[in-house]
Amino acid sequence: MYQRDYLLRLIAQMTEVLAVVLGLRRRGEPEQAQALIDQTMGRLVGLQLADADALDAEQIASLLRVVKADHPGPPTVAEQLIVIATLLHESADLRTPDWTLEREDARRVKALMLFLIALRDEEPDSDRAIEGVDTVLRALDGYELPVRVRDELWQHFARRGQYARAEDWLFTLVDDPEAPDDLLDRGVAFYVRLCERSDADLEAGNLPRDEVEAGLAELRAIAARATPGDDEAKGGDA
Repeated sequence: MYQRDYLLRLIAQMTEVLAVVLGLRRRGEPEQAQALIDQTMGRLVGLQLADADALDAEQIASLLRVVKADHPGPPTVAEQLIVIATLLHESADLRTPDWTLEREDARRVKALMLFLIALRDEEPDSDRAIEGVDTVLRALDGYELPVRVRDELWQHFARRGQYARAEDWLFTLVDDPEAPDDLLDRGVAFYVRLCERSDADLEAGNLPRDEVEAGLAELRAIAARATPGDDEAKGGDA
């Protein structure tokens, strides 16, 4: 009960702060809005915007877990990650004197990754984090996301049962030279698991069985081309 009450108060505080930030933006006062975001982040999670900019998303999560181990109790690590992600996203396009498009993109990408980490490691069914992922993705439409983020995204949508979206993000990585070495193995395993699902489940995920089978066949063919056959290996030894 105490944790739930704390969460409700946290949501209320965030809602109030974001409303004030919106008002400041509309009045053309981005520096004041930025300062409010910075103060709020420091008060709620003990990090400033400069700290969040300097650390990558995994480092931020690791730091929060270390601090939480020494200081148990609310807010949870998931709630802290969501607060940081939300505030980074809101601060991204504030046109202060130090604003750059690169910083805007970097903050949005980091916000997206923080939401994904919260869902992956802390609170898999957090509605606020799930909504946060979609909100930031819309803001980043047309931006080429880093490999690590795309790898997290396809797995996130697979866990959510949004199979078509998972497939779309998976195939953005298949021909990327920086993709993880085990991507094809994990991709094939994803399709094999889908083959065991009911037709209704696959339809609900917008990926009917024929498309699952086609995707599996395509990934297996790509994996076969990427692995030299016995004859080729023997020829290379001759």
